[in-house]
Amino acid sequence: MTDATPLASEQITPETFLAQLRRVNTDRYQAWIGDADDAGILFDAAELGGEVGELLNVVKKLEREARGWRGSRAAPEDFADECADVLICLDKLARRMDVDLEAATIRKFNATSDKVGLPQRLSATPVPGDQDASQAQGERLREVIYRYQCDAGLAPDDAAADADGIVEAYLAAPRCDGAGWGADGG
Repeated sequence: MTDATPLASEQITPETFLAQLRRVNTDRYQAWIGDADDAGILFDAAELGGEVGELLNVVKKLEREARGWRGSRAAPEDFADECADVLICLDKLARRMDVDLEAATIRKFNATSDKVGLPQRLSATPVPGDQDASQAQGERLREVIYRYQCDAGLAPDDAAADADGIVEAYLAAPRCDGAGWGADGG
């Protein structure tokens, strides 16, 4: 069994999750096939199809159980595992055509929102240490603070002047623990 702890070099290099998946997935594929011939795009497409089939089989079993029908069962963990397998295989297939899954997904999601007239949009995942991403996050934070202050009835100048105070108050506020507000009643 190998240690799943990331190497120091993996911890230093900032990258998005999908970029990390692509890098490590490619490395693992090369280690897996060794000196054998590359399987090719058709193999990767068939592998993805197989994993989607396994995911659908889990969905069928979960639906069967929800309806109270007889037959084999699946657990929610099985669903999560098959979703992960689909993503891993999709990345392997996308790599064959040099598709950046993050960029392609953002572009397609936003184009569909535009086409059907919905306001929901995706933006690129900021990479830790990326100056442009940090600046974009700061601009978004300032916009949220501005809207918060305006909703509170404060003048825009007051919103800009009190941004640090709002951030500090937000960071000090009780957090939702996933099941509701924290024990302090916040």
